[in-house]
Amino acid sequence: MAVDIVTRAENGARLSIERLDLNFSNTRTALDDLYLKFGAGIRIVSLTATGDGAGLVMDMSDGSTLGPIPFPMTTSRLRGNWLGGGTAYQLRDQVYVDGVGSVVATIAHESGADFATDFDAGRWQMLSADGSDGEDAGAGPVTATFQQLGPVTVGVVGYFTIPMACAAAPQLPMHVRMLSPSTDAVSVIISKIDAAGNLIYLTHGYVEIGETAASIAIDAAFVIGDVIKVEIGATPGSGQADLMATLLLEPAVA
Repeated sequence: MAVDIVTRAENGARLSIERLDLNFSNTRTALDDLYLKFGAGIRIVSLTATGDGAGLVMDMSDGSTLGPIPFPMTTSRLRGNWLGGGTAYQLRDQVYVDGVGSVVATIAHESGADFATDFDAGRWQMLSADGSDGEDAGAGPVTATFQQLGPVTVGVVGYFTIPMACAAAPQLPMHVRMLSPSTDAVSVIISKIDAAGNLIYLTHGYVEIGETAASIAIDAAFVIGDVIKVEIGATPGSGQADLMATLLLEPAVA
């Protein structure tokens, strides 16, 4: 049984008094039903998150279900090393992949036989990449990661402080991904803050209407202590959530 609740984001405008009253009424009816079940000795057997992580479904001991019930977005869970062969992962689970780095799940799924296939299918987003091994290998690439969990809104997505001299090249664009598409284009602005505190615009790009991903080419050099700033620069439409952006930076050649 789904609870009929309409949010402002779903409605695309402020809710009417009548709609707010109906939201409260439907919530009360659902709670009354739950209390009646408890009074009859029926209990919750398990709780299951919806695929987008924004709701819960209650499986009851009498075989019935309650939900999905809207719930605050879940936060990331640390799951240790990645395991293949049908391991169940939920949205925002974080794992470590040997030789690859730390990644976060973009959707709920069961793992395949090898990680590369799952990654290419868009099931995982890179958080930080492993560097190179070996005495003479030199420094490995640096992965800058930015994320805005929950509804995508105007403002700063995140900052990344540069740990060593490196550069962003057009052939290694910033990858931007959202959990769900927007009803309007989402503007993503990338800037640099230097050691003197100067804000320097670098470039911008868009996640287009109806899309969930975009690549933004950046051509810039950075020194230790520079800060990369990523922000949403225009009022997006409704429905989009969980924006993540990653940028692979190559170490500067001595």
